[in-house]
Amino acid sequence: MIRPGFFVGLGSNLAPERNVPAVVDHLLGHFGGLWISPVVRTAPLGIDTPHAFLNAVLFVETDEGQARVKAFFNALEEALGRDRSDRHRDRLDRPADLDILMHYRPGEMIHGEAVPAEPYLRPAFLDLCRTMGVDAEGAHDQAPDLATVSLRVDDIPFGTGSRRLRRNRTAPPAR
Repeated sequence: MIRPGFFVGLGSNLAPERNVPAVVDHLLGHFGGLWISPVVRTAPLGIDTPHAFLNAVLFVETDEGQARVKAFFNALEEALGRDRSDRHRDRLDRPADLDILMHYRPGEMIHGEAVPAEPYLRPAFLDLCRTMGVDAEGAHDQAPDLATVSLRVDDIPFGTGSRRLRRNRTAPPAR
């Protein structure tokens, strides 16, 4: 059974083959597990750059509040080199960008207006919903062919299809 949590958009266009796995690694360390859509290579939209993006949609199960989760995401972006103080940061290349798309509670229907419209997120979001068994408008439409990228965190492959990733949390050392 899926617990409450957040759907999250993930993007990277600076060393994305290194930074997307780094983000996933940090999230697995913090949350213990997550769901991830296919990772797709996309052309940049809204910024002038020659660097293509890797994009994915994640779902993290958590009882943490949105403000706390967003603060964790912002700290992670900064740790990977994003300058969040630049007022033009939305138009600049980025090693990592994590945006909360929505809070989700099991059993909710995701209506069309809540499904991301961005072409670099929508197909991945709907694919993830299908895999998770989440009822979302458009989730039963024919899935488009996505140009996916295969990545790894340790011995855990991801990227070519939606799936659940888990890592056993290790207990802190005894004192």
